[in-house]
Order: sequence, then structure tokens, then C-alpha cells
Amino acid sequence: MNPPSLTAKAAPRTSRLEFITMMATLMALTAMAIDTMLPAFPAIREHFGLAADSTATAPLITWFFLGFAVSQLAYGPLADRFGRKPTLYLGLGIFAVSAVWSAFAPTLTMLYVARFFWGLGSAGPRVVVMSIIRDRFEGEDMARVLSLIMGVFILVPVAAPTLGAALVARFSWQSVFWAPGLLAVIATLWSVRLVETLNPADRLQLVPSKIWRAGKEVVTHKAAFSFTLAAGFATAVLFTWLSVAELVIGGVFDRMDIFPLVFGGTAALSGAAMFNNGRLMDRFTLHGLIRKASYLFVLSGAAIFIVSIATSGSPVMWAFLLPQAFQFAAFGLIGPNLNTVAMLPLGHIAGTAAAVIGAVSMTIGVGLSSIAATAFDGGLASVGASLFAFSALSAVFVIRGLNASKPAA
Repeated sequence: MNPPSLTAKAAPRTSRLEFITMMATLMALTAMAIDTMLPAFPAIREHFGLAADSTATAPLITWFFLGFAVSQLAYGPLADRFGRKPTLYLGLGIFAVSAVWSAFAPTLTMLYVARFFWGLGSAGPRVVVMSIIRDRFEGEDMARVLSLIMGVFILVPVAAPTLGAALVARFSWQSVFWAPGLLAVIATLWSVRLVETLNPADRLQLVPSKIWRAGKEVVTHKAAFSFTLAAGFATAVLFTWLSVAELVIGGVFDRMDIFPLVFGGTAALSGAAMFNNGRLMDRFTLHGLIRKASYLFVLSGAAIFIVSIATSGSPVMWAFLLPQAFQFAAFGLIGPNLNTVAMLPLGHIAGTAAAVIGAVSMTIGVGLSSIAATAFDGGLASVGASLFAFSALSAVFVIRGLNASKPAA
């Protein structure tokens, strides 16, 4: 099946391939800011005098995502008032400055602060990309385009750990912060080729009452908000793994030598699922595919939990990673599709909707994954319980959203 072609309105200055690649690059900035850093954790621990098994590096991810979550609520109304491009440039500017700040942070506490502001900047491109996609596409076309963009985006976690390891080996741990900052500068120059997609008729006045009504419309729409909550619990699964992956592979399994391969392989499975999203939608429909992918998501989470508990938290590596591979393949299908179905009825407030949906789902993901990371005690029982519980809650809200939207699945 061929990907949907862009309309004349969509990209008069860019080809379909360039548009999708540009949007994927903007989305990938967040992944670059996280995944490139993971192999540098041992060097960061050593630099700041931490124990080799210290979890004090985990907040470098948590604080980033906290900033990412809360700032979306500001970017949404800004994108609906001033346009997509000015809001994009604001976020990219904060992103680049915070990357430099992180590289020069003299203490771990200051690095936490810099990472929080880095997250603030990273939210801008995410909100703008979602808004642009909703401006230009609807329904299954939107899901297909978003899956292609996410499929390209997911290639970054495949390569980023290897890149990060190479940077640390060749230069220093600070270089894993310089690289995403440089990419943000390149993305800023490239995005000049974008055209503004905000319909003047949909321009939102920055009046608190109007912003409040727009936000209220998102959270009171039963189907949209159910899918938002489902996305939040699914995101918690992803963030939990991001928070503990290095400790699990390097500590529990003592195979830090293959960490980039394992981490990248997980991302590759999600990417492969995203690339096949359109073909699967032709067979099952958008809502039908979400339902089936959610079943796989929770069943594989249950398998991880059973394996972890049955082995007292110390399974053989393949027994843990095999069901996890299925879970992240399922995530590759439900991730972009949940965002699509949540945004579908809210096109007239796309920026604010993208912000609220992103902020709520991200806050859930950050909060729950922080709890899961804190509970990690060197064994996989708590990790398995978290991955299962979060996937089960995601499936519950998927079913609630499907029932509310009454799809013809």
C-alpha cells in the first residue's frame, strides 16, 4: 500500500518525503536528548562521585519528561494563537540553549535543572508537529502519516545508544549533550521551508476563559480523554523501560556490552510495527487495530510479570526480553494510533488539544515510571509488575474509548 499523498495545501515547498522526514526529525529531538545519553550514565556517575549502581542518574530522564509534560499546556495555546512556526522556533531555541547548559552543568543538581528546561524546550516541536499533522490530515490518513513519521522517528533510539557510546569513547560524556543541541540548530534552519498551517479562522485568542473552554472540551470528551489516559499508561510502560534499561541489561543480566543492541532492537520492533500500521489498518480498521494491539500489549505484559515473579526477579535474559519484544511491537501500533483517535474530534483546537493530550499522557507516564524506577531493587519482580499493571490500565481505557466512540470495527 502506498502512503497517502500530501494535499496541495500541505507542502507546497516540500516533497512528501521531505515533509515526513522533517516532521520525524523534529519528533526525534526528544529521543536524541534521552537515548544518546543512556550509555553515558556510568561516566556521569563517576564524574559526580556516585556509586556504580546508583539510580541517581534516573532523574536525568524524569526531570526532562516533567518539563516536557507541563510545558505542553503553554505551547498549545501559543500555537493556536501565533501559529505553528513561531511556536516551533521558541521550543527549538530553548532546546538548544538547555543542551549547552547541560554540557556545562557543574553539579548533578544543576544538571537536573538544565534537563528540566531541556524538556520545556523539547515539548514545543512535539506539540507543533502534532498540530501540523492534524491541520493537514484526518481519520485513517492522519494515522498513516503519523505512523510513517513515528516509524522514521523510532529509528533514532536504534542508533542513538551506539552514537552515545561512540561519543563518550571518543570525546567525553558531555558530548552526548552537544549532539542533540547541534541537531536542534540544523532542524531550525531546515524548518524555514515549512509553511504556516494554522487556519486564520481557528486562531485562538489568548483569553483565559477561551483557553479554559478549549482545554475543558478536551478533558470532557469521553472518547478523546479515554484514549488520552490509555496513551498515558502506555507511555508509562515505555518510560519505565527507559528508566531501568541500563541497570537491567548491565546489572541484572551483566551484559552492558550488548546494551545498544538490545535497546536498539526494542526500538526497531516498534518502528517496524509503525511502518506496517497502514497495511494493518486496511485489514482491521483503525479502531479494530487499536483493540487487537491493546490485547497483545497487555498479554505480553502479563507474560513479563509471570516470568519475573516465577524466577524471583532473576529470569534468564531471553525469557524476559522475548515477551518484552512483543510488548514494544504492540506499543508501536497503539502509540501513534491512540494519539490519532484522541485528536480526531478536536481539529478546530488542534494546538490546545495536542498540548492537553500530550501533557496528560506524559504526566501519567512520568509519574508512574518514576515510582517504578524508585521501586527497582536489583531484581525484575517490581519491573515486571509495573509493565503488566500499566499495560492493563491502558487496555481498560482503550476499551472505554472504543465504546464511547462506537466504531464500526
